[in-house]
Amino acid sequence: PLRDSKGKTTGVVLVFRDITERKQVEQALRRSEAILRAVLDNNPDPIFLKDRDGCLLLANPATFAVVGKPAEAVIGKTDAEFYDPATGRAIMENDRRIMDSGQMEVVEETVSDPAGTRVYLSTKAPYCDAGGRVIGLVGVTREITERKRAEDALQKAHDALEMRVQERTEELTKSQQRLQQLSSQLLLAQEKERKRVAVELHDGLMSELAATKFLLEGKIMLLDQGKPVDPAELRRVADILAGTMKEARRLMNNLHPSVLDELGIIATIGWLCGEYQKAYPQITVQQEIAVSEKDIAEGIKVVIYRVLQEALNNFARHGKGDRVEVSLSKSEGAFFLMIRDNGQGFDVANAQKGLGLESMRERVELSGGEFQIESTTGQGTTIRANWSS
Repeated sequence: PLRDSKGKTTGVVLVFRDITERKQVEQALRRSEAILRAVLDNNPDPIFLKDRDGCLLLANPATFAVVGKPAEAVIGKTDAEFYDPATGRAIMENDRRIMDSGQMEVVEETVSDPAGTRVYLSTKAPYCDAGGRVIGLVGVTREITERKRAEDALQKAHDALEMRVQERTEELTKSQQRLQQLSSQLLLAQEKERKRVAVELHDGLMSELAATKFLLEGKIMLLDQGKPVDPAELRRVADILAGTMKEARRLMNNLHPSVLDELGIIATIGWLCGEYQKAYPQITVQQEIAVSEKDIAEGIKVVIYRVLQEALNNFARHGKGDRVEVSLSKSEGAFFLMIRDNGQGFDVANAQKGLGLESMRERVELSGGEFQIESTTGQGTTIRANWSS
């Protein structure tokens, strides 16, 4: 106000200053703060600002939710003060490294609390002043716990699959080697069997047929000369031919028993055991047949016969015992064959895998069954085979 000498107000002095620009700046600042607050408050991912010492200067509600404490308990504090010591130390070490390097980093960080362990993927960058000096750190983080669990589960499944593939590859390699070995043994066995049959034909059938031919030619010569033929000589020819036929039947049964096709496997087992005991009277063969012919699939009848035949032959050659038990049974849809002897046995783990054992195993497994052999030195041998119906 303006006053006269008596102190009476006679006027007013006014000073005007244009603050339009300042007001605009303030309004812009308020708008920016509102936008920033909206971004912070509505972002589901934690966003934060820390000073050079790691104290939290600014954070959004998502950050407080992760920490599990209100803003007043977190602002101005370091991670070591509101997380467990190990978690806080690991986070602060990451922050210091980023601030010291001046470079942004994306890091995985683990937070443990009573609720469990959570994994976060954090993007952090140095916070600088106008002069470019690092004065803190700004960051945003997102929980990836479920993703990590899924990745871990996928990795475990991948590792398990890789291991299974490797195991299966090894199994296939071993199977291939075993098949190659078996094929080689089968070829040798075929040649050996052909040689055996050829020798038996030569020494048995051929010699008897040759004798028959010689006798018949002699009798024909007598008849051509008009001389009488002694009937006893003709009976001798008939006896030789009867023996020849018997030998032929024996060879045929060794190759494939006709009784198997005519009477079935149960009758064939009885016939085979009877013939075996005639050949080896010192060995007793006990049979326990608890199934009927219709219980046994056609495809495995010849398998049972060959396995039993091989087992009996092996016992005669190597068993050095006097008793063999043969049983056929069924239970809960499965069919079982067991052959047990009281021979000298052998060490299965260290035994040489000859064609006999391998051929039995291959016959059973190729027919859809399972094969098992149990033996201990001095305690006999048990062969088991089973097929599911």
